[in-house]
Amino acid sequence: MKGLRFAFVLGAVLLMTAELSANCGRRSSGCVSGCGVSAPCGAAPCAQAAPCAQAAPCAPAVQYIEQKVTAYRSVAQTREVDVTVNTMVSKVVAYKYMVNELVTTPEKRIENYCELVQEKVPYKYMVNEFITTAEKRKVFENTFVTTEVDSKWTEMVPTTVTEQRTVSTWQCVPRTVTTTVPVCRRVVVPVCDPCTGCVRYTCQTVTEYQTCNRTVMERVCVTNVVPYTYTKCVAVEKTGKRAVTTCVPVEKEVTINVTKCVPVEKSGEQLVTRQIAKTREVVVNVSRCVAVEKTGQRTVWECVPTTQKVKQTYYVNEPYETVVRVAVNTACSTSCGQSDCGQQSRCGGGRLFRVGGGCRTCR
Repeated sequence: MKGLRFAFVLGAVLLMTAELSANCGRRSSGCVSGCGVSAPCGAAPCAQAAPCAQAAPCAPAVQYIEQKVTAYRSVAQTREVDVTVNTMVSKVVAYKYMVNELVTTPEKRIENYCELVQEKVPYKYMVNEFITTAEKRKVFENTFVTTEVDSKWTEMVPTTVTEQRTVSTWQCVPRTVTTTVPVCRRVVVPVCDPCTGCVRYTCQTVTEYQTCNRTVMERVCVTNVVPYTYTKCVAVEKTGKRAVTTCVPVEKEVTINVTKCVPVEKSGEQLVTRQIAKTREVVVNVSRCVAVEKTGQRTVWECVPTTQKVKQTYYVNEPYETVVRVAVNTACSTSCGQSDCGQQSRCGGGRLFRVGGGCRTCR
């Protein structure tokens, strides 16, 4: 804030100084005569005076002076103010509420029930019984009878046969092949050290290509005719006798035991359970929901406004005096001096904010 005000004052001063420089020798409080002397307006011009010598226009000199000015700055101050604050206050209040409670009361009721009664009852039932009896029956039995009969059959007789066959075999034939292979060897080479200029010997690997012969085995197919012996089976028909067994059925009469399942009726007793409807008076407990009013206490929060002292910070513009540099016009040197008009030439008086204070030369 202080720097902004100082810049504003300095800009205004420079603007007025520029206006003074532009208006040097152009304004006066009265009418200007022919020699550049200010005369009251309406007065006769000094036409009788001889023209004075023309003087060169002077350049106004600018100087800076220190001047006290009043500036303002913001000062933070603290004050206490009353602020209304809402405070939550709790209190215990009584209230009534309804509760459903179970109330059990004994009641007499007529109950129908069934009673189980067992009694013996005669009954008849059928039973399947097995009865075995002897019976004569005719059966056929198979009897095996062996007889010799003439028959022909074919036998496979193995026979050895020798024949000529062509067989192909693979044989390995050696062949010499010439190839070029790389060979590495270590060579001692003199090396000059660029730093010391000394010659030292180092071993380097040199690769050379040499021609060498190697033997390669090639597989060659060779065809030969060789004897081949093998055994084959030849069918030979033969004639002779053989034993043949046949199954001949023979009828016989045999006695066998036959078991049959015959239904037989029997009598017995069984327990029969049946239900008999009866009535009796019983006492039962009956539960009912009954609404019961109760009283309790609960905590209630209320918003209560209260006034509190709170510190508040605010800013006040405080005046203070400071020193600033201001540009002013000073008196200029002119050769006008005392003119023939009998008037002294006017120059700027060097006062601040004076308009028309520049040098006026004779025209």
